[in-house]
Amino acid sequence: MKRLSERVKTPTAVLSRMAEAGKAGRVLAPPVDLLLNAGWRAGREQRAAQAAAAAWTPRVRRGIYNQIWQDAADHHGAKLQPLSGDFLLISKGDRRTVVWYHTVMLDFGLTLLLALDKVAVHGLLEGVGVPMAAHVRFEADDIRPGLEFLESLEGRSCVVKPASSTSGGEGVTCGVRSADDLDRARLWAWRWGTQVLVEEQAVGQEFRFLFLDGELLDILRRHPPRVVGDGKSTVSELMIAENNRRADAQGRAGTPFLSADLDCLLTLERSAHSLRSVPGDGEVVQVKAAANQNGAAENDTVSPSEVGPALIADAAAAARATDLRFAGVELITPDPSLSLQDAGGLVVEVNGTPGLHYHYLVSQPERAVPIAIPLLDALLDPARTRGYQSGF
Repeated sequence: MKRLSERVKTPTAVLSRMAEAGKAGRVLAPPVDLLLNAGWRAGREQRAAQAAAAAWTPRVRRGIYNQIWQDAADHHGAKLQPLSGDFLLISKGDRRTVVWYHTVMLDFGLTLLLALDKVAVHGLLEGVGVPMAAHVRFEADDIRPGLEFLESLEGRSCVVKPASSTSGGEGVTCGVRSADDLDRARLWAWRWGTQVLVEEQAVGQEFRFLFLDGELLDILRRHPPRVVGDGKSTVSELMIAENNRRADAQGRAGTPFLSADLDCLLTLERSAHSLRSVPGDGEVVQVKAAANQNGAAENDTVSPSEVGPALIADAAAAARATDLRFAGVELITPDPSLSLQDAGGLVVEVNGTPGLHYHYLVSQPERAVPIAIPLLDALLDPARTRGYQSGF
Protein backbone atom coordinates (compact mmCIF):
# COMPACT_ATOMS: atom_id res chain seq x y z
CA MET A 1 0.00 0.00 0.00
CA LYS A 2 2.89 2.32 0.63
CA ARG A 3 3.83 2.11 -3.05
CA LEU A 4 0.47 3.52 -4.13
CA SER A 5 0.15 6.14 -1.43
CA GLU A 6 3.57 7.50 -2.26
CA ARG A 7 2.13 8.59 -5.61
CA VAL A 8 -0.24 11.07 -3.97
CA LYS A 9 0.94 14.59 -4.74
CA THR A 10 1.67 17.07 -2.00
CA PRO A 11 -1.34 19.37 -2.66
CA THR A 12 -3.67 16.36 -2.53
CA ALA A 13 -2.09 15.18 0.71
CA VAL A 14 -2.70 18.62 2.22
CA LEU A 15 -6.34 18.60 1.05
CA SER A 16 -6.79 15.13 2.53
CA ARG A 17 -5.55 16.30 5.92
CA MET A 18 -7.92 19.26 5.66
CA ALA A 19 -10.90 16.96 4.97
CA GLU A 20 -9.92 14.50 7.68
CA ALA A 21 -9.86 17.34 10.22
CA GLY A 22 -13.63 17.80 10.15
CA LYS A 23 -16.78 18.81 8.29
CA ALA A 24 -15.58 22.32 7.44
CA GLY A 25 -12.49 20.86 5.79
CA ARG A 26 -14.58 18.40 3.78
CA VAL A 27 -16.71 21.26 2.47
CA LEU A 28 -13.68 23.39 1.57
CA ALA A 29 -11.46 20.72 0.03
CA PRO A 30 -13.20 20.44 -3.40
CA PRO A 31 -13.34 24.20 -4.15
CA VAL A 32 -9.72 24.55 -3.03
CA ASP A 33 -8.81 21.65 -5.33
CA LEU A 34 -10.55 23.47 -8.18
CA LEU A 35 -8.64 26.68 -7.51
CA LEU A 36 -5.29 24.87 -7.28
CA ASN A 37 -5.79 23.03 -10.56
CA ALA A 38 -7.75 25.53 -12.63
CA GLY A 39 -6.10 28.73 -11.52
CA TRP A 40 -7.56 31.69 -9.72
CA ARG A 41 -9.28 33.26 -12.74
CA ALA A 42 -11.00 30.11 -14.00
CA GLY A 43 -11.87 29.08 -10.47
CA ARG A 44 -13.42 32.47 -9.80
CA GLU A 45 -15.34 32.32 -13.11
CA GLN A 46 -16.78 28.94 -12.22
CA ARG A 47 -17.79 30.01 -8.74
CA ALA A 48 -19.58 33.05 -10.20
CA ALA A 49 -21.24 30.85 -12.81
CA GLN A 50 -22.53 28.54 -10.08
CA ALA A 51 -24.13 31.49 -8.34
CA ALA A 52 -25.77 32.62 -11.60
CA ALA A 53 -27.03 29.10 -12.30
CA ALA A 54 -28.57 28.92 -8.84
CA ALA A 55 -30.83 31.76 -10.00
CA TRP A 56 -31.89 30.41 -13.41
CA THR A 57 -31.87 26.63 -13.02
CA PRO A 58 -34.93 26.38 -10.71
CA ARG A 59 -36.90 28.77 -12.91
CA VAL A 60 -36.23 26.98 -16.19
CA ARG A 61 -36.75 23.52 -14.68
CA ARG A 62 -40.06 24.67 -13.25
CA GLY A 63 -41.14 25.93 -16.66
CA ILE A 64 -40.10 22.73 -18.44
CA TYR A 65 -41.90 20.45 -15.98
CA ASN A 66 -45.01 22.60 -15.81
CA GLN A 67 -45.29 22.27 -19.59
CA ILE A 68 -44.62 18.52 -19.54
CA TRP A 69 -47.42 17.95 -17.04
CA GLN A 70 -49.79 20.45 -18.64
CA ASP A 71 -49.47 18.67 -21.99
CA ALA A 72 -50.09 15.29 -20.33
CA ALA A 73 -53.10 16.65 -18.45
CA ASP A 74 -54.54 18.13 -21.64
CA HIS A 75 -54.12 14.79 -23.39
CA HIS A 76 -56.17 13.05 -20.69
CA GLY A 77 -58.73 15.83 -20.37
CA ALA A 78 -57.51 16.43 -16.82
CA LYS A 79 -57.16 19.65 -14.85
CA LEU A 80 -53.80 20.90 -13.58
CA GLN A 81 -53.68 23.16 -10.54
CA PRO A 82 -50.42 24.63 -9.14
CA LEU A 83 -49.96 24.27 -5.39
CA SER A 84 -47.37 25.90 -3.16
CA GLY A 85 -43.83 24.56 -3.20
CA ASP A 86 -43.94 23.70 -6.95
CA PHE A 87 -46.38 20.84 -6.37
CA LEU A 88 -48.94 20.30 -9.11
CA LEU A 89 -52.38 18.80 -8.46
CA ILE A 90 -53.75 16.93 -11.48
CA SER A 91 -57.36 15.76 -11.35
CA LYS A 92 -59.94 14.14 -13.59
CA GLY A 93 -63.35 13.61 -12.05
CA ASP A 94 -62.85 12.00 -8.65
CA ARG A 95 -59.35 10.84 -9.50
CA ARG A 96 -56.36 12.98 -8.62
CA THR A 97 -52.65 12.88 -7.98
CA VAL A 98 -49.85 15.25 -7.07
CA VAL A 99 -46.53 15.52 -8.89
CA TRP A 100 -43.40 17.48 -8.07
CA TYR A 101 -41.10 17.89 -11.07
CA HIS A 102 -40.20 14.24 -11.86
CA THR A 103 -41.33 12.88 -8.49
CA VAL A 104 -44.62 11.00 -8.66
CA MET A 105 -46.92 8.90 -6.45
CA LEU A 106 -46.08 5.42 -7.68
CA ASP A 107 -43.26 3.84 -5.67
CA PHE A 108 -43.13 3.53 -1.89
CA GLY A 109 -40.60 5.57 0.04
CA LEU A 110 -38.62 2.54 1.18
CA THR A 111 -38.29 1.29 -2.41
CA LEU A 112 -36.95 4.69 -3.47
CA LEU A 113 -34.61 4.81 -0.49
CA LEU A 114 -33.26 1.39 -1.41
CA ALA A 115 -32.63 2.52 -4.99
CA LEU A 116 -30.50 5.38 -3.67
CA ASP A 117 -28.13 2.91 -1.98
CA LYS A 118 -25.83 2.06 -4.86
CA VAL A 119 -24.16 -0.85 -3.08
CA ALA A 120 -27.52 -2.41 -2.20
CA VAL A 121 -28.59 -2.10 -5.84
CA HIS A 122 -25.34 -3.79 -6.90
CA GLY A 123 -26.27 -6.74 -4.70
CA LEU A 124 -29.81 -6.96 -6.05
CA LEU A 125 -28.65 -6.96 -9.66
CA GLU A 126 -25.92 -9.50 -9.05
CA GLY A 127 -28.57 -11.73 -7.50
CA VAL A 128 -30.50 -11.90 -10.80
CA GLY A 129 -27.44 -12.19 -13.02
CA VAL A 130 -27.39 -8.67 -14.44
CA PRO A 131 -23.75 -7.67 -15.18
CA MET A 132 -22.48 -4.96 -12.85
CA ALA A 133 -19.06 -3.41 -12.47
CA ALA A 134 -16.60 -4.88 -9.97
CA HIS A 135 -16.64 -2.53 -7.01
CA VAL A 136 -15.74 -1.89 -3.40
CA ARG A 137 -17.24 0.42 -0.79
CA PHE A 138 -15.03 2.08 1.80
CA GLU A 139 -15.27 4.63 4.57
CA ALA A 140 -14.19 8.03 3.31
CA ASP A 141 -11.69 8.43 6.16
CA ASP A 142 -9.90 5.17 5.28
CA ILE A 143 -8.89 5.09 1.62
CA ARG A 144 -6.90 1.83 1.81
CA PRO A 145 -9.62 -0.48 0.41
CA GLY A 146 -10.05 1.89 -2.51
CA LEU A 147 -6.31 1.90 -3.19
CA GLU A 148 -6.19 -1.90 -3.12
CA PHE A 149 -9.10 -2.07 -5.59
CA LEU A 150 -7.44 0.48 -7.88
CA GLU A 151 -4.25 -1.51 -7.93
CA SER A 152 -6.18 -4.69 -8.82
CA LEU A 153 -7.45 -3.00 -12.00
CA GLU A 154 -3.87 -2.90 -13.35
CA GLY A 155 -4.19 0.48 -15.03
CA ARG A 156 -7.86 0.34 -16.07
CA SER A 157 -10.04 3.31 -15.17
CA CYS A 158 -12.56 3.39 -12.37
CA VAL A 159 -15.45 5.58 -11.27
CA VAL A 160 -15.68 7.06 -7.77
CA LYS A 161 -19.02 8.19 -6.35
CA PRO A 162 -20.88 8.61 -3.07
CA ALA A 163 -22.18 5.20 -1.97
CA SER A 164 -25.75 6.43 -1.43
CA SER A 165 -28.28 9.26 -1.24
CA THR A 166 -27.30 11.13 -4.41
CA SER A 167 -28.54 11.37 -7.98
CA GLY A 168 -27.82 13.38 -11.10
CA GLY A 169 -24.10 12.66 -11.01
CA GLU A 170 -23.47 14.47 -7.73
CA GLY A 171 -19.94 13.75 -6.48
CA VAL A 172 -19.18 11.35 -9.38
CA THR A 173 -15.70 11.26 -10.91
CA CYS A 174 -14.88 9.10 -13.94
CA GLY A 175 -11.51 8.19 -15.43
CA VAL A 176 -9.76 7.66 -12.09
CA ARG A 177 -6.49 5.79 -12.76
CA SER A 178 -3.93 6.90 -10.16
CA ALA A 179 -3.71 7.07 -6.41
CA ASP A 180 -3.71 10.85 -6.62
CA ASP A 181 -6.89 10.80 -8.74
CA LEU A 182 -8.53 8.43 -6.26
CA ASP A 183 -7.65 10.55 -3.25
CA ARG A 184 -9.01 13.68 -4.92
CA ALA A 185 -12.17 11.84 -6.07
CA ARG A 186 -12.69 10.62 -2.51
CA LEU A 187 -12.66 14.25 -1.34
CA TRP A 188 -15.24 15.29 -3.93
CA ALA A 189 -17.50 12.36 -3.00
CA TRP A 190 -17.03 12.84 0.75
CA ARG A 191 -19.12 16.02 0.68
CA TRP A 192 -22.18 13.84 0.00
CA GLY A 193 -21.67 11.10 2.57
CA THR A 194 -19.20 9.19 4.69
CA GLN A 195 -19.06 6.11 2.45
CA VAL A 196 -17.51 6.04 -1.01
CA LEU A 197 -18.03 3.57 -3.85
CA VAL A 198 -15.30 2.85 -6.39
CA GLU A 199 -16.12 0.65 -9.37
CA GLU A 200 -14.53 -0.43 -12.62
CA GLN A 201 -15.43 1.95 -15.43
CA ALA A 202 -17.47 0.49 -18.27
CA VAL A 203 -16.50 1.14 -21.88
CA GLY A 204 -18.96 1.86 -24.69
CA GLN A 205 -22.10 3.86 -25.42
CA GLU A 206 -24.36 5.03 -22.61
CA PHE A 207 -28.09 4.25 -22.81
CA ARG A 208 -31.01 5.13 -20.57
CA PHE A 209 -34.04 2.82 -20.51
CA LEU A 210 -37.27 4.01 -18.91
CA PHE A 211 -39.77 1.45 -17.59
CA LEU A 212 -43.25 1.75 -16.10
CA ASP A 213 -44.68 -1.44 -14.58
CA GLY A 214 -42.36 -3.47 -16.78
CA GLU A 215 -43.35 -1.65 -19.97
CA LEU A 216 -40.55 0.04 -21.90
CA LEU A 217 -41.48 3.71 -22.40
CA ASP A 218 -38.36 5.11 -24.04
CA ILE A 219 -34.65 4.67 -24.74
CA LEU A 220 -32.04 7.41 -24.92
CA ARG A 221 -28.46 7.32 -26.12
CA ARG A 222 -26.55 9.83 -24.00
CA HIS A 223 -23.31 11.55 -24.96
CA PRO A 224 -21.01 13.44 -22.58
CA PRO A 225 -21.22 17.26 -22.65
CA ARG A 226 -19.00 19.11 -25.10
CA VAL A 227 -18.16 22.67 -26.06
CA VAL A 228 -16.93 24.02 -29.40
CA GLY A 229 -13.95 26.35 -29.52
CA ASP A 230 -13.96 29.74 -31.21
CA GLY A 231 -10.19 30.27 -31.19
CA LYS A 232 -10.27 32.97 -28.53
CA SER A 233 -12.28 31.77 -25.50
CA THR A 234 -10.99 29.52 -22.75
CA VAL A 235 -12.75 26.25 -21.96
CA SER A 236 -14.07 27.87 -18.80
CA GLU A 237 -15.53 30.74 -20.80
CA LEU A 238 -17.03 28.31 -23.33
CA MET A 239 -18.74 26.40 -20.53
CA ILE A 240 -20.19 29.61 -19.13
CA ALA A 241 -21.38 30.60 -22.61
CA GLU A 242 -23.10 27.21 -22.95
CA ASN A 243 -24.83 27.74 -19.61
CA ASN A 244 -25.99 31.17 -20.76
CA ARG A 245 -27.28 29.64 -24.01
CA ARG A 246 -29.31 27.12 -22.02
CA ALA A 247 -30.69 29.86 -19.81
CA ASP A 248 -31.62 32.06 -22.81
CA ALA A 249 -33.41 29.08 -24.37
CA GLN A 250 -35.49 28.71 -21.19
CA GLY A 251 -34.04 25.24 -20.68
CA ARG A 252 -35.01 23.92 -24.13
CA ALA A 253 -31.32 23.46 -24.95
CA GLY A 254 -30.79 21.66 -21.63
CA THR A 255 -31.62 22.33 -18.01
CA PRO A 256 -28.54 21.05 -16.15
CA PHE A 257 -25.82 23.52 -15.28
CA LEU A 258 -22.38 22.66 -16.67
CA SER A 259 -20.14 22.76 -13.62
CA ALA A 260 -16.41 22.40 -13.20
CA ASP A 261 -15.79 19.49 -10.85
CA LEU A 262 -13.09 16.84 -10.65
CA ASP A 263 -14.73 14.82 -13.43
CA CYS A 264 -14.37 17.92 -15.60
CA LEU A 265 -10.74 18.56 -14.61
CA LEU A 266 -9.66 14.97 -15.29
CA THR A 267 -11.59 14.75 -18.58
CA LEU A 268 -9.90 17.90 -19.85
CA GLU A 269 -6.51 16.67 -18.67
CA ARG A 270 -6.88 13.47 -20.70
CA SER A 271 -7.27 15.54 -23.88
CA ALA A 272 -4.33 17.83 -22.98
CA HIS A 273 -6.71 20.66 -22.06
CA SER A 274 -7.62 22.56 -18.92
CA LEU A 275 -10.16 25.19 -17.99
CA ARG A 276 -7.56 27.76 -19.05
CA SER A 277 -6.97 26.24 -22.50
CA VAL A 278 -8.08 28.09 -25.63
CA PRO A 279 -9.37 25.51 -28.15
CA GLY A 280 -9.04 26.23 -31.83
CA ASP A 281 -11.94 27.55 -33.88
CA GLY A 282 -14.39 24.68 -34.41
CA GLU A 283 -12.50 22.30 -32.11
CA VAL A 284 -14.86 20.06 -30.13
CA VAL A 285 -13.78 19.55 -26.53
CA GLN A 286 -15.43 17.02 -24.22
CA VAL A 287 -15.70 18.67 -20.82
CA LYS A 288 -16.98 15.78 -18.68
CA ALA A 289 -17.03 11.99 -18.84
CA ALA A 290 -20.37 11.65 -17.02
CA ALA A 291 -23.38 12.50 -19.19
CA ASN A 292 -25.61 13.91 -16.43
CA GLN A 293 -24.98 17.54 -17.36
CA ASN A 294 -25.26 17.17 -21.11
CA GLY A 295 -27.58 19.26 -23.26
CA ALA A 296 -30.45 18.44 -25.59
CA ALA A 297 -28.11 18.09 -28.57
CA GLU A 298 -26.32 15.25 -26.76
CA ASN A 299 -29.41 13.11 -26.05
CA ASP A 300 -30.71 10.92 -28.89
CA THR A 301 -34.08 9.17 -28.87
CA VAL A 302 -33.53 5.52 -29.80
CA SER A 303 -36.20 3.22 -31.20
CA PRO A 304 -36.42 -0.22 -29.54
CA SER A 305 -35.75 -1.67 -33.00
CA GLU A 306 -32.32 -0.02 -32.95
CA VAL A 307 -31.11 -2.16 -30.02
CA GLY A 308 -31.19 -5.90 -29.54
CA PRO A 309 -34.00 -7.61 -27.61
CA ALA A 310 -31.41 -9.15 -25.28
CA LEU A 311 -30.28 -5.69 -24.15
CA ILE A 312 -33.87 -4.62 -23.50
CA ALA A 313 -34.37 -7.81 -21.48
CA ASP A 314 -31.27 -7.03 -19.40
CA ALA A 315 -32.52 -3.51 -18.67
CA ALA A 316 -35.98 -4.82 -17.75
CA ALA A 317 -34.43 -7.39 -15.40
CA ALA A 318 -32.51 -4.60 -13.66
CA ALA A 319 -35.71 -2.62 -13.13
CA ARG A 320 -37.55 -5.68 -11.75
CA ALA A 321 -34.71 -6.51 -9.37
CA THR A 322 -35.19 -3.20 -7.52
CA ASP A 323 -39.01 -3.56 -7.37
CA LEU A 324 -39.32 -0.06 -8.83
CA ARG A 325 -42.52 0.47 -10.79
CA PHE A 326 -41.11 3.59 -12.46
CA ALA A 327 -37.41 3.08 -13.13
CA GLY A 328 -34.59 4.56 -15.16
CA VAL A 329 -31.91 2.02 -16.02
CA GLU A 330 -28.58 3.43 -17.17
CA LEU A 331 -26.14 1.07 -18.82
CA ILE A 332 -23.01 1.17 -20.94
CA THR A 333 -22.29 -1.28 -23.71
CA PRO A 334 -19.91 -1.44 -26.68
CA ASP A 335 -22.55 -3.24 -28.78
CA PRO A 336 -26.26 -2.58 -28.16
CA SER A 337 -27.26 -5.41 -30.50
CA LEU A 338 -26.03 -7.96 -27.94
CA SER A 339 -26.79 -8.81 -24.33
CA LEU A 340 -24.64 -7.13 -21.71
CA GLN A 341 -22.94 -10.44 -20.99
CA ASP A 342 -22.03 -11.07 -24.63
CA ALA A 343 -20.97 -7.48 -25.36
CA GLY A 344 -19.06 -6.90 -22.13
CA GLY A 345 -21.45 -4.14 -21.05
CA LEU A 346 -22.58 -3.17 -17.55
CA VAL A 347 -25.54 -1.63 -15.76
CA VAL A 348 -24.34 1.63 -14.19
CA GLU A 349 -27.38 2.88 -12.24
CA VAL A 350 -31.01 2.06 -11.55
CA ASN A 351 -32.88 5.20 -10.53
CA GLY A 352 -36.26 5.68 -8.90
CA THR A 353 -38.23 8.83 -9.87
CA PRO A 354 -36.03 9.24 -12.98
CA GLY A 355 -35.90 12.66 -14.61
CA LEU A 356 -38.47 13.12 -17.36
CA HIS A 357 -36.97 16.16 -19.04
CA TYR A 358 -34.09 14.21 -20.60
CA HIS A 359 -36.62 12.39 -22.78
CA TYR A 360 -38.20 15.61 -24.03
CA LEU A 361 -35.04 17.67 -24.55
CA VAL A 362 -33.40 15.65 -27.30
CA SER A 363 -31.39 16.23 -30.47
CA GLN A 364 -34.42 15.53 -32.69
CA PRO A 365 -37.47 16.92 -30.85
CA GLU A 366 -39.83 15.39 -33.39
CA ARG A 367 -38.73 11.94 -32.19
CA ALA A 368 -39.22 12.70 -28.49
CA VAL A 369 -41.56 10.28 -26.69
CA PRO A 370 -44.16 12.06 -24.48
CA ILE A 371 -43.57 9.73 -21.55
CA ALA A 372 -45.64 11.78 -19.08
CA ILE A 373 -48.82 10.69 -20.89
CA PRO A 374 -48.66 6.97 -19.96
CA LEU A 375 -47.19 7.95 -16.60
CA LEU A 376 -50.18 10.18 -15.80
CA ASP A 377 -52.52 7.42 -17.01
CA ALA A 378 -51.06 5.17 -14.30
CA LEU A 379 -51.17 7.93 -11.69
CA LEU A 380 -54.88 8.57 -12.29
CA ASP A 381 -55.80 4.87 -12.23
CA PRO A 382 -56.70 3.79 -8.64
CA ALA A 383 -56.04 0.17 -9.55
CA ARG A 384 -52.39 0.99 -10.29
CA THR A 385 -51.48 3.25 -7.36
CA ARG A 386 -51.03 0.62 -4.64
CA GLY A 387 -53.08 2.46 -2.05
CA TYR A 388 -51.66 5.95 -2.47
CA GLN A 389 -55.02 7.30 -3.61
CA SER A 390 -56.80 6.03 -0.49
CA GLY A 391 -54.88 8.41 1.69
CA PHE A 392 -55.14 11.46 -0.52
